[in-house]
Amino acid sequence: ASPHDLLAQGLHHLRIVSPALAQWIDNEDYSHILTGHLRKPDDPPPNYFRSLARGIISQQVSGAAAASILRKFIALFYNPTPAAPEPPEDFFPAPQEVLNRTHDELRTAGLSERKAQYMHSLATEFIEDKSLTELHTLSDENVIEKLTKVKGIGVWSAEMFLIFTLGRWDIFSIGDLGIQRGMAVWDGRDVNKLKKAGGREGVKKVAGKWKYMSEEDMMRLSEGFKPWRTLFCLVMWKASDTQVASM
Repeated sequence: ASPHDLLAQGLHHLRIVSPALAQWIDNEDYSHILTGHLRKPDDPPPNYFRSLARGIISQQVSGAAAASILRKFIALFYNPTPAAPEPPEDFFPAPQEVLNRTHDELRTAGLSERKAQYMHSLATEFIEDKSLTELHTLSDENVIEKLTKVKGIGVWSAEMFLIFTLGRWDIFSIGDLGIQRGMAVWDGRDVNKLKKAGGREGVKKVAGKWKYMSEEDMMRLSEGFKPWRTLFCLVMWKASDTQVASM
């Protein structure tokens, strides 16, 4: 089956399991987000370094803030010309170019000191470990295991890489707040009321973030969407109005 056929098949499965999801599936085009899944055979291979660096930029900031930082970060390395004042869409610095910049220079793009360190660590890993260019040959679990050994890349960043770069169909990011909030909406919970109520109704702040649903509930409720949980995540992001373009 073609990637577009698989997308249609997966969304159909979601609607069968939960007809309530139709409100976030009908008249929505998810194909523009799933670039990793819908890549054509003659498309250039994805730039893994770029994908993971973008993941570091996106950590713990809003989608709009991440997009702004990414734009400034790229501008540090692009030399504009009268014919091309803006960088091409696929432009991104090579690992060595990033290493050649000091932490202070990287911070002028809006990166924190810690994220500047992470960028240098990531660049060093790509220069020293050539197997990072072969991540597509590994299972989901092994990709997560390998990437989380890199300083600055946690499970969430590895999961986003599996979804948006490697195009895996059955990734469920249990630690993603947008997915958690979307699931609470889908399950009929009043998220605004829950947030105001705090711990009295089972919603509490953990590490500075609201928990709208327990991990046990998330796993139980997502089980029926296998093997299409990546699509379920996309629909839950839609349900919670989470911007995913910068992930």
